[in-house]
Amino acid sequence: MQGLIIKSTGSWYQVLEQESQQIYEARIRGKFKLLKTRLTNPLAVGDHVQFSLEKDDIAWITKIEPRRNYLIRKSVNLSKEAHIIA
Repeated sequence: MQGLIIKSTGSWYQVLEQESQQIYEARIRGKFKLLKTRLTNPLAVGDHVQFSLEKDDIAWITKIEPRRNYLIRKSVNLSKEAHIIA
């Protein structure tokens, strides 16, 4: 299923499913955490993703679609890390 990240809280995301307009609680798969990115969080509100539903209406984000544009800033405390703002 295709969706849009509408809220990010820690390791939990709210994803708006594009066809039904239903909101799902979702988590990101571990393989995205292991990517060699220098970002504090690989997802930002407004990102388009693909996800799959598991039991109890918990969704797992399986793919992050490429961003059309973004705003990034350097992290203050983690000098080698960056934040995706939008």
